[in-house]
Amino acid sequence: MLLEQRAAETLADVRRMRKSFAARSVRLTVLPNDSAPDARVVVQAARDNNATTLVVQHGFLGDPNNPDQLLADAVAVWSENDARRLATLRSGRVIVTGNPGVKSGAGLTAGSPRLNRSASSLILVEYASRLSTRSDNRVSIRHVDAALRALADGRPGTAAVIRPHPAEHEPEIFDDAGASYEALRVRVDSTTGIAALIAEADLCIAAVSTAALEAAVAGVPVIFLNADGHAAPWPFDGSTDVPVARSSEQLAALIPEVVGSGEVRGRAEMVDALGVKPDAVDRVINLMKELVAER
Repeated sequence: MLLEQRAAETLADVRRMRKSFAARSVRLTVLPNDSAPDARVVVQAARDNNATTLVVQHGFLGDPNNPDQLLADAVAVWSENDARRLATLRSGRVIVTGNPGVKSGAGLTAGSPRLNRSASSLILVEYASRLSTRSDNRVSIRHVDAALRALADGRPGTAAVIRPHPAEHEPEIFDDAGASYEALRVRVDSTTGIAALIAEADLCIAAVSTAALEAAVAGVPVIFLNADGHAAPWPFDGSTDVPVARSSEQLAALIPEVVGSGEVRGRAEMVDALGVKPDAVDRVINLMKELVAER
C-alpha cells in the first residue's frame, strides 16, 4: 500500500532532482534537515553530481531517536553540546556557528530578568514524537493537566496560556483543558507569534522546545516539566541549574520560589543551547564560502 501511494511520486522527485543537479552548476545545497524524505532525495541527487550538502540546524533537537543531520556532507550547529552529540553519530564535518535565526545577540544575555506584573504563565506543551514510541500520544494532555493543576495550587487567580507544539495537528484537543480549573484564566493559543506570547509572560512552564530557550533568553523564568519521566536532553536533564519538576506537586512547590527569586535559573546554559552568537550569520556565510571553495 505504501509503495502504491508513494513510489511514482518519489521516482518523479528523484528524476527531477537529478536533472536539476546534472548541469553541475550547483556546487552547494543548504538544507534545514536531511532526514525528511524530500531532503533525502536532494542529498542523494547532490551526491550523485558531486555537489556539497550543508544542513544548518533549524531547531532545538530534543528527540534522541531523531536521525537528522547524519547524511549531509557538513552540519552547522548552534552549540558545542550539539557538536559533541553529533560527533558520536557521524564522521562528517560538524561546525559550531551559533544560531543564525536569532536576529540579534546583542544585549540578550545582559541585565536582570524581565518581571511582568500581569502574572501570566506560558505553558509550552510536550509533544509525542513521530519518530519514537517511548512516549504515548497522551503525553501532551498529561503535560497540560499537570501544569494547570500546579498553577491552580501555586498561583491561583492568574492567567495560563497553553501553547501547543507547532507540529500538533489537533490543537483543539486542549480547548477544554481548563474547564476543571476555575481558579485560573485559561486560554489556548496556537496562532499568535511565540515572541508575543513570551513577551506577556512572567513564567514559562516548559517542554523540550526552542521556545523554552527563547523564553529564558528573553528574561522569563523557566521551569521544565518532565511529564513522562524519560531522560531529557541538556540543559533540561538536571545537570544544570534549570529548575526541573517531575510531577504537578513538585511544580506547584517550585512556582513561588522561581517567580519570586528575581532571576532566571540556568539562563546561561539555555542561552548557550539556543546558540546566541552575535556573528552567527557571518559564521554560516563563511562556512558556505569555504565549502564551495573546497569543492
